[in-house]
Amino acid sequence: MNHHPEQKENEVYLGNHQGEIPYYLEGLKTLRLGTVSYSLSGTKLSRETFPELKPMFIDKSESYRYDCIMNDIIKDIRRR
Repeated sequence: MNHHPEQKENEVYLGNHQGEIPYYLEGLKTLRLGTVSYSLSGTKLSRETFPELKPMFIDKSESYRYDCIMNDIIKDIRRR
């Protein structure tokens, strides 16, 4: 799913996340959680089945920083 209905004009939709904002992304100032999650095909996911699943968004201005954080995590995993 490339565009999420809750996505604002200057935002990037990161995908769905379960629970609170991950600690490793807390430094991203524009990160926010939405309210309704969707599958890759665009189907609305049931709040009964997935009660804690929420979409995550960041402003485009922080997309490079987000990519760097995620790349560092992948590098750390590969070193193990």
